[in-house]
Amino acid sequence: MNTDILELRSGERGRWSRPDTPLTACVIWGNDYATGVANLGHQRVWAICDDAPGWSADRLYALTRPEDKPTSWDWGRPLGGFDLVLASVCFENDYPALLDLLAEAGLLCDHTERRGPLLIAGGIAPSLNPRPLAPFFDAVYEGDAEVILPLVLERIAQQPPRNREDAWSLFAELNLYVGALGNHGEYRLWTSTDDVYAASETIHPAGHFGETALVELGRGCPWRCRFCAASWAAGGFRPSEPAALRGQISEKMEHFYVERVGLVGTAVAEGDDFCELLVWLKEQGLRATASSLRADLLTEETAGLLVELGQRTLTLSAETGSEELRNSLGKGLSDENLLAAAKAVERAGARYLKLYFMYGLPGETDADLKAVGYLVSEIKKRLRRTRLTVSASPFVPKPHTPLADVPLLNEGELRRMRELLARELRRAGIGSFSGESPRQALWQAALARGNEDILRRYRSGESRGRLIREAVNRR
Repeated sequence: MNTDILELRSGERGRWSRPDTPLTACVIWGNDYATGVANLGHQRVWAICDDAPGWSADRLYALTRPEDKPTSWDWGRPLGGFDLVLASVCFENDYPALLDLLAEAGLLCDHTERRGPLLIAGGIAPSLNPRPLAPFFDAVYEGDAEVILPLVLERIAQQPPRNREDAWSLFAELNLYVGALGNHGEYRLWTSTDDVYAASETIHPAGHFGETALVELGRGCPWRCRFCAASWAAGGFRPSEPAALRGQISEKMEHFYVERVGLVGTAVAEGDDFCELLVWLKEQGLRATASSLRADLLTEETAGLLVELGQRTLTLSAETGSEELRNSLGKGLSDENLLAAAKAVERAGARYLKLYFMYGLPGETDADLKAVGYLVSEIKKRLRRTRLTVSASPFVPKPHTPLADVPLLNEGELRRMRELLARELRRAGIGSFSGESPRQALWQAALARGNEDILRRYRSGESRGRLIREAVNRR
């Protein structure tokens, strides 16, 4: 086995499963180990399978594999040697690597030719549009895995399907998307009965967040940003109950022997409970970080507590420099909200403030792009010790949102807009910015809108450029 893989495996802390059960599953991730070990959705699916009666589960990371072979992480078992393979997918751009992995394992076949383990895909990307992956999997589940996956595992354990047709009938009965039968699935949402949601099952220094135990603060979002799938597909806001959340954090800190917790979710800092949680973390002698915050919720108290807890970078999603355009997106943030938040970050003594923007938005003009430079300049005036960084990516319309069907801009126009934005940011004192490229964003958009043929055609040799152009020209 590759020495680097051995070092990664030996450095893990947390769940360790063994294949001593009648049935086994492998949860595959379409990217590298660093992102997979930091993704709560991927870890949640692994834990559900590993805890199900009669089952145990291993993992496989498409871009970080023992000797580059399609063998599982802990057991070194070939992917074809499992009873069930589950793909956990967050990003459409991971589809090609995921299918490459299945092809190398000899599992990428048409429905009528497929042998070996049952294949199911899930996660936010295929939940929004299951059609691109449907030809390559026996089923796609849409929504929260906690709703349907335990039932799938239970039914298979009780009466293993005798053949593929039996499996498809079972999945259709459970309202999964079954391409072989033309059965459209049902999007399902989960509300925890234990008052807490997902948390890290394992951690590693090489993970995207290092040795930080991640805890999900809730599901869904109370806001209705018109571009955001979390607002429209993931349901209303279902927060963790404060006392239960504190118990979950204490358990994870003790389990992993760490003192740093990552507070993640689509709606962080909602309500007074968030500040109370930060105060409690401080009293416990813990350190913490939080994912992106709404500017109107980042008060001086909240910013100060996060900095005291060890967070060096505070992140805000401004989306655009124009308040009018921001309002048209349903963001509900004024320029004054953003300026006040920047001032709070400076007073708290944070080392960095990071701003997220989009471009290529519906109705966006050059004046809106120039407004980004003006807003950034005004924010910089309020920062002395705190360094400002910017990320800007093209807007990608997502299924299930009010903006799902807006026309896509072509790559040339997006590049022009990016250059204009870069020029305005340079004038504001920002020499460079990070973010997805126009080509990457358009490929993501093409996959998000794609039908059953898009990945078949891509794998048969058609270029991304041609498939992107078709998506751009589609009306």
